[in-house]
Amino acid sequence: MIKPLVAAVAGIGLMGAAAGVYVVASPGGGEEEAVSQLPSPTVPLESPLPSILPTIPADLPPPADGYTWYVSPPSNFGLQRYAVQVPLEWAALNPGDSNPQDFAPLGLQNILLGPSLTTVTTIAAEASAPAFRFELPSQGGQLCGILPSGHLASGTYVWDLFRFKCPMGEPSVCQADITSNLIGCRSADGSPATSTIDGRAAEVHTGAFFFSIIAFDPQSAPPPNGVLEQAVSSLALR
Repeated sequence: MIKPLVAAVAGIGLMGAAAGVYVVASPGGGEEEAVSQLPSPTVPLESPLPSILPTIPADLPPPADGYTWYVSPPSNFGLQRYAVQVPLEWAALNPGDSNPQDFAPLGLQNILLGPSLTTVTTIAAEASAPAFRFELPSQGGQLCGILPSGHLASGTYVWDLFRFKCPMGEPSVCQADITSNLIGCRSADGSPATSTIDGRAAEVHTGAFFFSIIAFDPQSAPPPNGVLEQAVSSLALR
């Protein structure tokens, strides 16, 4: 699914969850993967949507400082419900049981340019890893370069981590080189692409679903510290 270049994305597709946690088998070569362990359009919104919870459900722990819980509503498509921590000042942009769901600071003009998060659940029988690819721009991620970047253990899950680049605003393609551990993007004439959409993703396959979390990172500033990691470490199936 191609995500449009506006913030109000309301894709109601079938998902597999983790980065949007859009699982790529780690090919041989390149750097050795490390396993980390964590503890067990302008958006014209005046305030976050009601699905960003102002209070903590009794069965969830208090959120980390600067974060709040988002709990997905019952799904009309039989998808697994989940709870995840997102930055306190960010809004959930899509209505109801939308899948994927996007989160971003109020007023962000383009969620693909970040900082933003996308969560997506994909039915495993209808997708292959990495399932989050289909939530990326550029022909459903087909023109994007995706590289595995290790694993992250959180609770009972071990997430696969990725980083990616996608072309933006010009006929170009991005390709991942496992040997050099680099992603190169070139225009149709062979020259380096002048602009790209950059990000990271985490994905886990559990039961009948892929759960994916995608972080789109701004090029002009460092990515928000710990936002993706907090979302991954806090994810709770319901």
